[in-house]
Amino acid sequence: MQRYLYSLWLMPISGGLIAVGLILFGQEAIATRDPSLHPSRTVSQVTETSEDNEEGFQLTQPSGESEIALAQHLKAQGAKLYGAYWAPHVYDQLELFGAEAFESLPYIECAEKVEGTRGGSLTSQCQTAFTEIEQKSGFKAGFPTWVIKGKAYSGRTPLAELAKYSDYQGPSNFENSLPDPKNFRPGDRKQILEDILKPLQPRDVLS
Repeated sequence: MQRYLYSLWLMPISGGLIAVGLILFGQEAIATRDPSLHPSRTVSQVTETSEDNEEGFQLTQPSGESEIALAQHLKAQGAKLYGAYWAPHVYDQLELFGAEAFESLPYIECAEKVEGTRGGSLTSQCQTAFTEIEQKSGFKAGFPTWVIKGKAYSGRTPLAELAKYSDYQGPSNFENSLPDPKNFRPGDRKQILEDILKPLQPRDVLS
């Protein structure tokens, strides 16, 4: 809990002076890391870095039959998922699929790891892909960015939306989910997450 020093000033009343103090108490910082924003993270692997772990985190969510089937379908369709191991929204996207389904995802790591830093430059493959996306769609690709059937989708995307974009017809009982922004406390990243979780419109990127 942070506290701010009080300010003191003099106010004339009835020919005299009285001291008036105003004490302001800070609130506990809630815009910092909130456990509700991210599940528990353990051994470093393929996804995100932080101040606590510069190497990244291992996926902790399990995969159901539907998540695995969708991942396999996306790969068979020739879809691509561009990400960076240090990007938190990439981590969230992969957590929706879970650890087992990740093995089948068409994931492309874009960050060239540089020892002692939180990331590095983009790989040449991703530089080329992002340049093409920007030229043909008019927006700058971020992490994560999907390319599915010639259309680009930037931002973490619900699995049901990915199923629709890729004409997936398999089992769709997707079990993993992200925290509900409606349950967040005032002052944290509620509005940011609401914006991120809105359905995204596809952008044509391939001829």
